[in-house]
Amino acid sequence: VARHARPRIEYRPEPVAVLLTSGSTARGWLRLTASAGVSDAARAIPCVAIGPTTAAEARRIGLRVVAQAAAPDPGTVADAVATAVRQLQESP
Repeated sequence: VARHARPRIEYRPEPVAVLLTSGSTARGWLRLTASAGVSDAARAIPCVAIGPTTAAEARRIGLRVVAQAAAPDPGTVADAVATAVRQLQESP
């Protein structure tokens, strides 16, 4: 039985990326981080959006969108997140 190698994902104490599932989720993330006094830092955290509407709203409010899923189904979203995280970890 062949085993598929799982990609290695580094542990980091800070978030590697945030998944945004809607424009309201993006706004809620920003409100939550603002209430904790870390909204500037939160704006620097890479975000993955589930689609173009979510990505547009996230960018409008100043979040850093690094990837967008091609479709909002679970598998495609998971692929977009995995690809974004891998690319982020490979970049200097």
